[in-house]
Amino acid sequence: MTQHVNGLMGQVVSAVRTIMDALAAGRGAEALAVFEDLKPLLADRATGSLLARLVSGPVAVARVAPGLYVGGSSVDRQALLTAHSFVAERLPVASGLVIVATADGGARSISEFPGMSIVLLGHDDLADSETMAHELVHARLRSGHRMLDEGIAEWLGTEARFGADGAMAELGRRAQGGPAPATLAARRWTDQPVFEGLDAPPRSAHAVAALTVAAYARRHGLSALISLAQKVEADAIEDIRELLIIDVPQCAKMPCDPAIDHDIATMRLKFRLGDQSEAEPALARYRRLHLDKPDDPALEDAYLMALILAANHPDATELRGELDVALERYVAGREDTSLAYALCVAREGLRIRYATDFIVMNESFERGRRIIEAALDEYESDIDVLVTAAKFEFYTPAEYGGNPKRARNFLLRAAGVADQDVLRQSLLEATRA
Repeated sequence: MTQHVNGLMGQVVSAVRTIMDALAAGRGAEALAVFEDLKPLLADRATGSLLARLVSGPVAVARVAPGLYVGGSSVDRQALLTAHSFVAERLPVASGLVIVATADGGARSISEFPGMSIVLLGHDDLADSETMAHELVHARLRSGHRMLDEGIAEWLGTEARFGADGAMAELGRRAQGGPAPATLAARRWTDQPVFEGLDAPPRSAHAVAALTVAAYARRHGLSALISLAQKVEADAIEDIRELLIIDVPQCAKMPCDPAIDHDIATMRLKFRLGDQSEAEPALARYRRLHLDKPDDPALEDAYLMALILAANHPDATELRGELDVALERYVAGREDTSLAYALCVAREGLRIRYATDFIVMNESFERGRRIIEAALDEYESDIDVLVTAAKFEFYTPAEYGGNPKRARNFLLRAAGVADQDVLRQSLLEATRA
């Protein structure tokens, strides 16, 4: 099956190359015919949208280097060729097929098929050698870890503009006030294209990442950096601090500030009660703290609990997407903890609440029940497991399997082990609801 998929992807890239060669040679009818055959495989993809624009004309298409095509006359082709030559020399890895075109918004690189990339340039980037080099680096080398990818692209893009020595000085200036390298290396950041969760000056994180990978390349060689990126991609590695040989201060593994212990305890109480009041400001706070201190388990717990509460709103679609990413990362590192079970049950409860059809709702209900049973096998008297199981049963409609009697039983068991009077009283009151 994998060989079939890879073969199909290769055929797509080959067909796109045929289209671009035909357009560059002025054979528009041939390009359109190939595109029509290819169109079903490109539905709802950026590649399909771009090709549709190019084959419909009148957009000038040129082949400026082997495998490198540009669509539109507004792109400075000499600047593009200069940037391409620089990147090819600095990164001696195969780039595959690259199509450069213009688009609204900022510059970006899109790779929907192995061996092919689209580089879109905004109107301010059409003659910017730094931006062009940056995006061409992305087209040539991807690890899937944003710190590594942005670091390499920012380093070489800056070097294309300022030269080797000038780049280090410029990156040092841009990095002022930026996050610690360990903060960036500790996670993949796939859900945050510009590290937007960090409380740091714009693009300072990119500069910090660039300085970090440049230092690695100086110590171990550029080929070692390329191999590192390829390994991170192949193994989908989340935390690359050890690979980049970044020291993690021991203080980062300790609670970041004893003064917030009370606030975290309050957050845990709100999670247990399902209290959504002030969930969004709490989420913003704990998101920042967790990103700054990724090794502090208490902050990660608080972040996930706040995220669960904030995501329980009909309009919180993006937060539920963030929750899926954060929970996957949490479970990967702490899957055997009682809170991991509780968070997973809570997530299935949200899926039931905001399901778009019965099949999705039923699958989430069955999955939630299985997680509850597994959690109770290991943590039969854990307060988080019990209250989350109760909420799962209470808030699932009876016609879809929810069982109020089971919910009350879980609440009574939870009240029996609760160590806070306010929690115990709230749980007992809920049994009478």
